[in-house]
Amino acid sequence: MSYKIDLHALYNWSKLWDMKCNMDKCKRIHYRKNNPENVYTMNNIHITKDEQEKDLGIIFQKDLKFSQHISSKINKANSILSLINRTFSFKDQSTFLRPYVALVRPHVEYGNTIWFQHLRKDINALEKMQMRATKLIPDIRHLGYEERLKVLKLPSRNF
Repeated sequence: MSYKIDLHALYNWSKLWDMKCNMDKCKRIHYRKNNPENVYTMNNIHITKDEQEKDLGIIFQKDLKFSQHISSKINKANSILSLINRTFSFKDQSTFLRPYVALVRPHVEYGNTIWFQHLRKDINALEKMQMRATKLIPDIRHLGYEERLKVLKLPSRNF
């Protein structure tokens, strides 16, 4: 019942300071398995239930897995890699590394202290993205993945 008191206090505070709550943006998410599905209201308006929430660019799922977040980051990284591949006609190690490190890796590594090493399938998906990226360099394409990483001085995603 304390959540009802807290929601009422929040509503009163926002009313006192002439701040309107956008109820379309207010959502609730349950993280516990045995949490009763209570109806949450603020000013007699139901707060909608959601399965995931994006906070500071990181997608938190109801089950506290980050597969959707990692998948979206891999898609973003692949689109940037495609842009790099189309933009640069001559790709040697340095012309690849600069845009890769500046444009791709920040998307993939942002917030990794939260989701890093969570599920093996997510780590493998990140590794596959980097594997495809290192194959874009014609000079080292024939090398194995580990050798390409050593030549480029890039870390493996499988720590």
